[in-house]
Amino acid sequence: MRKGIPLVLVSALVVACAHPAEFVYPPRERPVREVAEEPTFGLRVAVLPFEEVRDERNTAKAFWLCFMPLAPFGYVEYERPETAGIFNSISGFTFDVSRDMAEAVVTSLEGSGLFAHVYLASEAQAGDADLIVEGRVTRTFYRGRTFTYCLSVAGAVFWVLGLPVGDSTDELAFDLEVRDNGTGKHIWGCRSQNSKRILQGFYYGWGEDVQGYAELMEGAMREIVQKLARGLENYERRRRVRPAP
Repeated sequence: MRKGIPLVLVSALVVACAHPAEFVYPPRERPVREVAEEPTFGLRVAVLPFEEVRDERNTAKAFWLCFMPLAPFGYVEYERPETAGIFNSISGFTFDVSRDMAEAVVTSLEGSGLFAHVYLASEAQAGDADLIVEGRVTRTFYRGRTFTYCLSVAGAVFWVLGLPVGDSTDELAFDLEVRDNGTGKHIWGCRSQNSKRILQGFYYGWGEDVQGYAELMEGAMREIVQKLARGLENYERRRRVRPAP
């Protein structure tokens, strides 16, 4: 019975320290990088809420390996982490994928300084826009492992000593398309897919299970803004050409 007391205390500590997380963009309040001080393109850009084409499968069955001797870890795998409840160091994840991703694009395009005006809108509200940006979220995969060091629940003693509680891997994949609002013609498009893994312990990485999504989005948007600027140069030149009288 005495040997069980520290394990109960460790488990209680994990539960007490777990808080809900949410998608915050840009992450860590870092400024969005500007590409131009003055608008390069005198264009109004409407960003539509993202379309979701993600898988719906979440599984936590293998988490219970944590309680089996000789198993080094238990794990969970989520295609939609915002609907899951078992993580290493958070109690849940608030992520309105369709809207939050679109708002992140708006923030990045606004911060780039490339456009006269960027705003979030539905298809019906985008009538005065020159360009329409549409996105499709294809993957928001999460894999979390909880390490028990082949000792079942007794392995939690190592957490207090500073060894990792586990690790979290976030994967984000999405497509973007830019089209002319007047003609409906496709102008530019791209696909982004990246992942990030972090180690987590009581003294490091705690509460950062899903922080990678915002960081991956920020990194992707930095590249996208640069490529989009080059892709729109020809479009803007054609747009400024006026037919001869």
